[in-house]
Amino acid sequence: MASQATTESDQPQSKEVLEYRLHLKRLEILDSLVRLGIQWGCLSFIAACGAYSIAVLAGKFTFAQIGVNFLGSFTVSETISYGVGAAGVVYGLRERSTRRQNIQRMSAQIETLEKKAYPNRTSSHLTDRGTTQPEDR
Repeated sequence: MASQATTESDQPQSKEVLEYRLHLKRLEILDSLVRLGIQWGCLSFIAACGAYSIAVLAGKFTFAQIGVNFLGSFTVSETISYGVGAAGVVYGLRERSTRRQNIQRMSAQIETLEKKAYPNRTSSHLTDRGTTQPEDR
């Protein structure tokens, strides 16, 4: 019985199935062409905008030229050091934001526990985020 079993590839396919598969293949090709067209079209548009910007600014002393001269005067080591410094500032700001969010999330629970442990203790009057009150600055 096992030798008589046929698979799908062994059976002859009808004309409708073959036409349907051909139609799907054509749609796949069209899809890939449209996707590539969109990608290369966007890239071409960006390049054209850049070229137009350069053409408009050609021969004029502008802030763009000052910026290019300023950025062009940096050495590699200066660029790396400024990049590391900027990354450190961004990291610090994100950590401060995360710390304040965690303090705000845990402040109610900590306040309850402190009141149980020290009922006569006075408050520091910090905000829920752990920062100084605006009128105390």
